[in-house]
Amino acid sequence: MRSYSLISWLVAAEADASSAFPAITPNAVPEFETLFCGEFELAAIDSLDATFGTRVNIALKGGNLTNTSGNHAAMLLPTSDTGVISNSGIFFPEATMFWRWAADN
Repeated sequence: MRSYSLISWLVAAEADASSAFPAITPNAVPEFETLFCGEFELAAIDSLDATFGTRVNIALKGGNLTNTSGNHAAMLLPTSDTGVISNSGIFFPEATMFWRWAADN
């Protein structure tokens, strides 16, 4: 009999707890718009075999961004970035881009 009262108490407690929390509704799907468009000049890809995959080095030689009106917005400064292609074939990029914005000139 004691176990019956414990079970009924747990059921009542669960019912009270579930009514205390509002139903979860999903957020609206975000809408994105194009702000910039650009082209980048890349050098040849250098690679080096590593113990768990391939290390990749790619030089970013430069490039430009334009806004949606077609006006020059920024210039990509030359840099070099790396990444790893694991033995399973997944590419893990590590990229940093440095921009000179036209508005800052």
